[in-house]
Amino acid sequence: MSETNEKRFVIKHVFKNISGIESGQIVYGSTKEHFGYNWTLSMSWERPLTAIYVKLMCEKVPNDGTWSIETTINSEMLSKMGKESEIHKFSANSTPEVTLIEIYWDDLKKYVVNNHLEVEINVKINEIKKEKLRNFDESMKEFSDVVLIVEDEKFYVSKLFLASHCTYFNSLFFGNFGEADKSEVKIKEIQAEDSQNFLELINGESFVDDYTVNGLLHLADFFESKAAYRRCEEFLMNSSKKSLREKIGLAINYKIDKLKEKCISSMKTVDEVNAVLPEVSNQVADSVWKELLMKTLSFSK
Repeated sequence: MSETNEKRFVIKHVFKNISGIESGQIVYGSTKEHFGYNWTLSMSWERPLTAIYVKLMCEKVPNDGTWSIETTINSEMLSKMGKESEIHKFSANSTPEVTLIEIYWDDLKKYVVNNHLEVEINVKINEIKKEKLRNFDESMKEFSDVVLIVEDEKFYVSKLFLASHCTYFNSLFFGNFGEADKSEVKIKEIQAEDSQNFLELINGESFVDDYTVNGLLHLADFFESKAAYRRCEEFLMNSSKKSLREKIGLAINYKIDKLKEKCISSMKTVDEVNAVLPEVSNQVADSVWKELLMKTLSFSK
């Protein structure tokens, strides 16, 4: 998996007045959306055993009842407790909630400051399983003339159809490349899951959502597909629930000027400008820095 295309995020919450939490009471942190799923930290205290539980909940909205997610979770706090990275699975058909921390009060005290507990969790999504809307497996062999191999998964597709949607495939199959005469072509630096979503999209079988848009944009750019790029742009402009920081990051990385302009225009405070700065790398054009500076200066007028 390409490191730059990994699905990672950080979720954190400060639980206040820890000693005031009643037995059996569940205190929830703010729900945050990441990759099309809602994530929520919670804390409960079971007395008289004085056992404290910190849990992470994952929900898909709307819940179609078919999803499951495998994650790798770690944090500095868990590491201090002797827990390294752990794999946790969330599923619509079982429990959407997992216990991250189970600890007694006497052991937890060292992490509590002014009766507050700050929990920060690093989450990496390893795999999301969902129902495929169209198969590109061997059952499609008679309708295909080439097999794309991505991460050892085979996709049976049509050269002409791909070429009509993607400049990359038009050059690969109908240009002066050795792949033009091959029955199987291996493509590196992309993910099989994203490839499935991309093929469904250009075949008219799926829509863009907050989980698939990152991977779809990556492949729309990689394969030079204007139609897929436009679908992603329309979604991010009109329907996405992603944060301002995430949107401007995608706008900069994939040169979506309309989205970038909309994001900057929507900023109302200096804090909102500061929040997006981590997405603005040193490689970004000076014009972006200038726009953000001008936006910041406008607040002082």
